[in-house]
Amino acid sequence: MTDSMIEITLILLTAYLAIGLCFAPFFLAKGLARVDPISQQSSLGFRVLTFPGMVLLWPVLARKWKRA
Repeated sequence: MTDSMIEITLILLTAYLAIGLCFAPFFLAKGLARVDPISQQSSLGFRVLTFPGMVLLWPVLARKWKRA
């Protein structure tokens, strides 16, 4: 791999994670209850533990939120 390909890969990865970091708080506030109604009664610990997964899996969760 050349240096420019590595730079492009890192830029894309950073953009993906940045979108996930912006998406996750909104999903926690509004979308999680629509996708999984039982999660409305979840604790703060549950939300903290699932936050990294929401950041990484934001495209899947956004699709589920749109369908709900």
